[in-house]
Amino acid sequence: MQCRRIPLSIAGLLLMFSALSHATSLPEQVDELTQKWLDIEKQITAIESHWRQSEPTLQQRIELLKVERAQLKTLLSENREQGSDVEAKREALLSQQNTLEAQQSALEKALLPLSSMVDTLYPTLPDILRARWDDENAELAADASASLHLQVILAKLSSLHTFNNAITVHESVMNTPDEKTVVMKQLYLGSAYAWFTNSDGRYRGIGNSLSGRWEWSFDNEFKTLDSNQFDSISTAIAVYEKQRQPEYVLLPLDLQLEGDK
Repeated sequence: MQCRRIPLSIAGLLLMFSALSHATSLPEQVDELTQKWLDIEKQITAIESHWRQSEPTLQQRIELLKVERAQLKTLLSENREQGSDVEAKREALLSQQNTLEAQQSALEKALLPLSSMVDTLYPTLPDILRARWDDENAELAADASASLHLQVILAKLSSLHTFNNAITVHESVMNTPDEKTVVMKQLYLGSAYAWFTNSDGRYRGIGNSLSGRWEWSFDNEFKTLDSNQFDSISTAIAVYEKQRQPEYVLLPLDLQLEGDK
């Protein structure tokens, strides 16, 4: 930008003076006009000088504003792109949340019949396995989540599966028919059948869940079985505990349901 000076011409001044001389002959008016013309010339000179001094700074400011404007455009563009990415991520998270909520609802609906089915197995289990299930139930609070309920159910089924695929010897206190409490060794074949005996072989018997619940029966309750057969229980336990050399052992079975006895 450049400020242009437009000087008054001599002819214009002469015409002005001529007109004034016709209008008035007072010399002081001519002097006054001359002074005004000189003042205008000074003002124009001062403006031009100020412009020459200010022009580089103003040009530099203009260039800086152009750079800042370009940076702002870039920033706005990036913000729009980031905003689009954020919105896309937000929509993806909302979709994932809806999916999880749907899965949670389906899980809660499936848990009720599954839990009921598992609970029906509880009375058929021996004491040792019911105690493990009770420990799993102790982990559940009143406001436990569906996922925690599922973990407990799976833990119960896992312990049952492990127990059913192993032979287990367990020592426990049992009440005898003659109202005594005696320490017994119990030999489990899975969770459906077991045998027990005390250290001197006086008390022996069988445990099973053939009647829909786990029951222990002492040998004097079996009318169709020879009580001498129960000597094999001690032998089987000794073999399992590696106190005797391995050998084939015949263990007694009672396959009659409660109503058939």
